[in-house]
Amino acid sequence: MIKKRDFPHLFVEENNLNYIGNKHDIKYYSLSNISLDDYNQINSSNCNLKEECLKYLEKDVLGLLEVLNKVSLYYFNEFGVNILKYLT
Repeated sequence: MIKKRDFPHLFVEENNLNYIGNKHDIKYYSLSNISLDDYNQINSSNCNLKEECLKYLEKDVLGLLEVLNKVSLYYFNEFGVNILKYLT
């Protein structure tokens, strides 16, 4: 199962996508509901926001692919329908 990483959603703005520096304050992770223990395990220096974004988006796409594969298998097993043959 693909698990997305905790991500500082509230820190990201168009003008700071190239940020490299110390880890972001925990307040920027509020959309992730990050625990203090998980936050403390994040490396405190050398945070690269662009790399973090790309890793987060990769997990997002892989997670979506996993869901689509499971749904496809379900419809095929239950109804004999190959969802790739139908446009929605």
